[in-house]
Amino acid sequence: MMKNFEVEYSWLNNSIIKGINQLPEHSEHYFYNKYVDIKQFEYFQMDMIHLNSNWKYKIPHFNTKTSNDEQELVTLFNIFKAEDTLINKKNILRLRSFNFPFYIWLNGSFVGFSKGFERYLEFEITNLLCPDSNELIIKVYPNNEETTSDDVMLDSLLDKISESIIYNIPNLHVYDFNVTLENKQKFNKSTITIDCLLNGNSKSAIIGIYVYDKERKIILKDNVDYTNKLDKKYNLDTNYLAISFIKLLVIDDGTVVETAIKKVN
Repeated sequence: MMKNFEVEYSWLNNSIIKGINQLPEHSEHYFYNKYVDIKQFEYFQMDMIHLNSNWKYKIPHFNTKTSNDEQELVTLFNIFKAEDTLINKKNILRLRSFNFPFYIWLNGSFVGFSKGFERYLEFEITNLLCPDSNELIIKVYPNNEETTSDDVMLDSLLDKISESIIYNIPNLHVYDFNVTLENKQKFNKSTITIDCLLNGNSKSAIIGIYVYDKERKIILKDNVDYTNKLDKKYNLDTNYLAISFIKLLVIDDGTVVETAIKKVN
């Protein structure tokens, strides 16, 4: 049964606080917790839960003035079963921004708060998922001045919350994956810069770097020791328009623990 969780209203007017427990923004790229071939990666999916159904809500009447702040919150809640592949893993809750401040609880534990400035927002929920029933509660604080009607506001919230997912990441993970391509003065010369942030630590892991053309043939490959900040620059005898994919293989003790792929052209 849904409980009445305590809300910290002071965060709403604190200009310093943008979010609580909110993970930093990162690039959009493909990643998998195993080896995936470049020619087949579109057919693979990472382990995740799509929270696109079963959402219920409680909504106040905004035209009625009240001194009770709790009445001004829209409550969204979802009861779902977690996939076995996600239990005891490092799990991330990903939400599309409501453009309003909101608070999150999972199974009675506070997850985080955000003022909703970014397009997508993520929170770590490791150790909070249960193998059976899980209850996710989100309390949204709409700005009354920007809300045209209850129905319009609610439709927008339900549309955005339907994009929510829970996914897991390996202990060694390419978190932020950025690539810059530059053409040299000569037509068939280019420079590629790979700038990545990675989570986790390992003294034995390596990163395999692969650059592919549009036919998914290898143009360049390299190996480097595992690091939390990868910054590599390569000069290639290839026009930058011919470069299509960059793949990173995170290999620990001889096993690929993550494949990360970035499409660049």
